[in-house]
Amino acid sequence: MHLLAMVFLAGQLSLADSVKQTFRDYERRLNAGDYAGLAQYYADDPRFYWVAQGKVASRAEVVKQLSQTPPGAHFTYGEPRVTIVDSNVALLATSYTGTMGTATFSGYMTITLIRTRAGWRFLAGQS
Repeated sequence: MHLLAMVFLAGQLSLADSVKQTFRDYERRLNAGDYAGLAQYYADDPRFYWVAQGKVASRAEVVKQLSQTPPGAHFTYGEPRVTIVDSNVALLATSYTGTMGTATFSGYMTITLIRTRAGWRFLAGQS
């Protein structure tokens, strides 16, 4: 393999690893019940949107919904697949299973992340 191609591939891998780390940090906070701390993962950007249950939500609506998550809720995510679009944009896809009270549900989610000064942030997603 050409040296330049190897350097490019190594850079892609480290970017993908940093996206996965951001997502795993989000998962830890979610399962710890740190719903207020999750707001930082959602980009404070006018382009932000999230689609869930057939509805489009703004950042403020997503943060509000997170604050209403019942105690004891738990989410398990599969191994995230990350595609690096460029050095500041990534796509993440993963399966999930969640439990809230006696309800259990599962699905698949995709997230577009952008790299900001504060790190990777969710710009758009669907679950």
